[in-house]
Amino acid sequence: MLWHGLAKDTRKNYSIPQRSFEDFCVRRSQKPWPAQLDMLGEWCVAKASPNPLEPKMIKASTIENYLAALRAVHVDRQLDLEVFNSPWLHRIVAGIRRTEHSKPTKQAFPITSEVLSKITYVHPGTIGTSSFLQNVNFDTAAKVAFAGLFRIGELTCKNDELDPDTLRTKVQRGDVSFPLDNSYVTVRLRRSKADKEHRGVNIVMARTNTPACPVEALRFLFTVDPRSPSSPLFNIGHQPMTRDWLIRKLKSRLISQQIEPSLYSGHSSRRGAAQLASNNGLTNDEIMTLGRWTSDAFHRYFKRSLRNRFEINQRFRLKDTSFLTPLASPLPSPPPSVFGAALLYGGSLAAS
Repeated sequence: MLWHGLAKDTRKNYSIPQRSFEDFCVRRSQKPWPAQLDMLGEWCVAKASPNPLEPKMIKASTIENYLAALRAVHVDRQLDLEVFNSPWLHRIVAGIRRTEHSKPTKQAFPITSEVLSKITYVHPGTIGTSSFLQNVNFDTAAKVAFAGLFRIGELTCKNDELDPDTLRTKVQRGDVSFPLDNSYVTVRLRRSKADKEHRGVNIVMARTNTPACPVEALRFLFTVDPRSPSSPLFNIGHQPMTRDWLIRKLKSRLISQQIEPSLYSGHSSRRGAAQLASNNGLTNDEIMTLGRWTSDAFHRYFKRSLRNRFEINQRFRLKDTSFLTPLASPLPSPPPSVFGAALLYGGSLAAS
């Protein structure tokens, strides 16, 4: 049970810095465990400095994650954790952060509502064929991912996650429910990044009566591609939809619309939805709630538009802004919303 206290992917990612630290200590004829403070400090400096054995300089933020990986070994082996709380060690990491050369972060372009309509507004083909069902599954997955600010990994699986035990943690057809009036749809996530205790979380998406409506898309999918309640939500033939397949299909659709595919990634949908929420005036707390963010990391997914900042300044300077004329062009109005969350429309849902 101790081993399962960390997610499989976390164990895999932690193994890289753990092996690096072990090799570093062996080269200096030191035992890696329990980790000694001086070895930790030297290792951090080595990771942040160019040298023949460590050609790639590691940023301070990454070194902090690496130290968490080493701390995990101490937890597993019931070793003292105090060494990782050392002010001396923290000062070294702070020094690395101050001296590192910041490089512009390459971020994927957001999939806007306009791009979403282009890559999903495709004739799916002849009903009943495999290509038809693949197109419908992709279109629905794209619309649902956008409407619910889903992480791609929450709707798909990796190629090494096709075993029955792992698939049972993924969204299944039986996890989707509609009210009698089809005014919204609820998708229950069995596992998610922010759900540390694996209690599950319900994602509610409102009916929008637009081409990108998640309710209508899921209803259509369930009609033309019926599956058992225990089947994965999205499928390609007899296999669950994988992340790699979804990304390849996304790139293909972008190319078909003469959009440069290298500018987009699996994060693009979540970024675009967060940006739309911001453009439509949702607060940071509301955006965090919709995207299920538990830290300030959500700030990296969108920028407050000039229009939004103008309106905030109006409210800051003037209590009553009703007499003011709207901000004139060249600032265009936000695009019509196809976002599926009720908050975007000022609507409400009874607790379910």
